[in-house]
Amino acid sequence: MGVDSPSKANEQDINESKKSNFSRALLASVAIGVAGSFIIVPLTYLQMVATLAHSYAVAATLGLWVIPCLLPLILVKRGGSAIIACAAIGVISAVTTPFGMSAIPALLFEGLIVEIPFLVTLYRKWSTLQYFVSSVLLGGLMGYMVPTTLGISESGLGLPLSCMAISTVSSLAGTWLSLFIAKKIQHRGVLIISSEATHM
Repeated sequence: MGVDSPSKANEQDINESKKSNFSRALLASVAIGVAGSFIIVPLTYLQMVATLAHSYAVAATLGLWVIPCLLPLILVKRGGSAIIACAAIGVISAVTTPFGMSAIPALLFEGLIVEIPFLVTLYRKWSTLQYFVSSVLLGGLMGYMVPTTLGISESGLGLPLSCMAISTVSSLAGTWLSLFIAKKIQHRGVLIISSEATHM
C-alpha cells in the first residue's frame, strides 16, 4: 500500500483550494446578482415613471443600473462574474417587471458589455481605470438607446447624444459608488476570495 508523496498531497490541496475558490466565486456572483435585483427592479419602475417626465430623467438613473453589474467584477475579480450576476438579475426581473422574459437576454448582454475591458486582457489585469471604462461602455450605450427604448423614433441625433452624455456622467458616479461599496464590504471581511484564478 503506497503512501502519497508530499508533492502529490500538496497538489491535491491546491486542487481542492481552487475548487473551493470557484464555488465561492460562483455563489458570490449569484448572491450579488440577487442583491442587485433590489436595485434593478425598483429602478425599472422608477424609469417607467421618469419616462413620463423626460428622456433625460431616465438617462440620469443609469448610473444606478451600473452598480449591480460592476460589483461582481470588483468583489469577485473573476471572468464571467458580471454575466452570472446579471443572469440572476434577469431571472428575477423576468418575474417581477413588465419586461418579462426579455429581461434575461438584455441583462446578459449588459453583463457581457461590462466585462469587455477585462476580457481584452484575458482577465489578467484588474485596474480602477478598467472599471470606469466598463461603466462608460454600458452607461453610454444604454443612454444612447434611451429615446429608442421610449419609442421616440424621430428625435435625430441630438436627443440620443444628450442622453448618452448624461448617462455617461451618471455611470461614472455609479462606478465611484460601486468602488466605495466594495471597499466597505472588503474592509469588513464579508467576502474573501483568493485571487489565484482570473476566470470561472
